[in-house]
Amino acid sequence: MRTLLVALVLFAGLAVADGLRAAPTTSTGTCATRPLMLRFVRSPGRPSGVLSWRLPRKLPRHPAGFRVYRDGLVVGQTKVRVRRLRVTFVPGRPVRFAVRVALRNGAVLPCTARLSQVIRWRPPTTPLNLVVQPLADSVTLAWESSRSGDGKLNGYRLYLNGRIFRQLKTTSITLAVPPLKQVTFAVAAVDTQGRVSAQSNAVTISAGHDAPDAPLGLTAQSVTDSQVTLAWQPSTGHGGARVAYRVLRNGKTVGQTAESSLAIGHLAPGTTYSFSVVAVDSLNYASSPSSTVDVTTAAPPQTRGAAHVFLLASTGASFLDFQQHYMQFGTVYPTYEVCNLDGTWSGQDDPLVTGWARLRGVKVEARWNCMGPAILHSLLSDPVNRAALEQRMVDAAVADNWDGINIDFEAGAAADRNLYTTFITELAAALHAKGKTLSVDVSAKTRDVMNHPRSTYFDYDALSQVADTIFVMCWGIHWSTSSPGAIDDMGWVQGVVAYLDKRPRKEKYVLGFGMYGFDWPNGGGPNHKATALEYRDVQALAAKEGAQSQWDSTAVAPHFSYADGSGVPHDVWYTDAQSIGARVQLAHDNGLGIGFWRLGEEDKDIWQDPLLQPGAW
Repeated sequence: MRTLLVALVLFAGLAVADGLRAAPTTSTGTCATRPLMLRFVRSPGRPSGVLSWRLPRKLPRHPAGFRVYRDGLVVGQTKVRVRRLRVTFVPGRPVRFAVRVALRNGAVLPCTARLSQVIRWRPPTTPLNLVVQPLADSVTLAWESSRSGDGKLNGYRLYLNGRIFRQLKTTSITLAVPPLKQVTFAVAAVDTQGRVSAQSNAVTISAGHDAPDAPLGLTAQSVTDSQVTLAWQPSTGHGGARVAYRVLRNGKTVGQTAESSLAIGHLAPGTTYSFSVVAVDSLNYASSPSSTVDVTTAAPPQTRGAAHVFLLASTGASFLDFQQHYMQFGTVYPTYEVCNLDGTWSGQDDPLVTGWARLRGVKVEARWNCMGPAILHSLLSDPVNRAALEQRMVDAAVADNWDGINIDFEAGAAADRNLYTTFITELAAALHAKGKTLSVDVSAKTRDVMNHPRSTYFDYDALSQVADTIFVMCWGIHWSTSSPGAIDDMGWVQGVVAYLDKRPRKEKYVLGFGMYGFDWPNGGGPNHKATALEYRDVQALAAKEGAQSQWDSTAVAPHFSYADGSGVPHDVWYTDAQSIGARVQLAHDNGLGIGFWRLGEEDKDIWQDPLLQPGAW
């Protein structure tokens, strides 16, 4: 009863003790279900960081995911495929993290991954580039602003000859300096907790020394989508001091050189920047800034790809993968909205993903994800609620500048087939009226049968009349509770293609493939549920077990077998560049589009396929 109550409280969103302190200590060598490689990376300036871990050497039957603890209290639980969680903490104090495998009945296993860490307080960053600008009978000291650490920036401490001289809020100060006297200044940043940064470079005021002349003739000699090369006329130094040049972008130093030109990289495409140059001598006396020059970087190369790809906007790996290969993609489906059991929706647009894609000509159709017959029936059966949902989708597409909407409503009841078609018909009309597009994700089938638990819900012919794209999810012929086998057995895929070949409006269909695998224990089936694995995890598992992959020429897929530490046999089937390449060729030969679930952890050699190169499709 206690375990059940704990599970209910946890899923209600409360942090409760879960017997963690009483858990037995077990060595890594004997505790096979312990999560591995626990690591915490904090976010600078924020009281949170990301706790991550790797799969244990062995997963039990019916795992629900991973339960996460901070200082003995539950702070969250993830699914099996999610092995990271953002966790808050108090800077300056030690913290103890722990992770356990949780089961679907609410229980947790005793094997525990632990990490103790002292989260040190981060002071503000050091003020940079302290310089002197002499006036007639005074000097101006100026420096660049610091960034906050764990506390709020409260100002700057000015040091005179090593002693605190004054505290101020600004990043410059003008002081009268007695003639014929040398004094040295430095500056440090301080936060509201009294934590002080390291001191800046020191400058020494020398009576009678003049600053260099301001650089003249600043021009932009070349401009690309990410780089600007600037040039200017040399300045004259005084008193034998050497002269260097600091280039400022929007008022902040971004580079220094002894030459009279500099290439500034890592710029955003299609963006306007204001540049100026300051001459600084070897005594850190600075000239007045040069005149400014405004430069707009070029637009980035536009995609020439055609593939449709799903992207998890919540994972950095997925977006990084997209950035690296975007020239091969025509449409991206970032997961922005997910339905809740009560019929509400959670999620939002990611402006970085949306803006980055659209700037490069990749269409953005935001994925709205909802699964399960009961919730789908509830969402779509009431005409008033259905109209409200459709309007919300249209309003979001317009407000967030999406090209359209991607609907991923899966496992709908066969009896709701016409209801779903009505929803798609209404939504398509509303989106088209605003100049937006609609794609629909459908379960794959080789024929239309009544009362199929997944595919009957989708009336291909009716949907293709109104939607712009029909994304056929061509995976799942083997699943987590089936017997072992390829998730997209080639014989079955060919049957799906043959069915699509007979459909009207064939040009609207995209043949989509999953880029993952399954590990089935003990022959699989409902009592031996498989663990879903990304390609990287598959390769790590094969290396750990010393398993040699084999190629099944009938399924056109790789697989291997091994026995775990308890002697239980396992069968692993997955996709790689070779298996995906054969299916890409099949789609191409039959005049279908091509798509993938999902970016981030796939076999990167997939993107070397000649048919997936820019302009090849």
